[in-house]
Amino acid sequence: MAEAKYKLGMMYKNGKGLEEDLMKAADLMLDAANGGYPDAQERMGKFYEKGKGVGEDRHKAFEYYQKAAKQGHERAKGHLRRLNEMGDAPPGWNEK
Repeated sequence: MAEAKYKLGMMYKNGKGLEEDLMKAADLMLDAANGGYPDAQERMGKFYEKGKGVGEDRHKAFEYYQKAAKQGHERAKGHLRRLNEMGDAPPGWNEK
């Protein structure tokens, strides 16, 4: 179910087959992310980092990137490194 919500969310995000709607995309993606789907967790990190469909929140972005990274998601690991190098890591964070 989480993968299906992720795919539908991406369709809304990209306007492929459906009218683009970032808020619907974020709602579906959030459900998929909270269901443990790592691609959705990485994408929610991106949504929170950029403020797309949700309010911009770097700490939530980090949280979702970390969830995905713990499952081996390479793009999420790269986002964590980049944010850390930019000085946007939450206090006490260390790369594992």
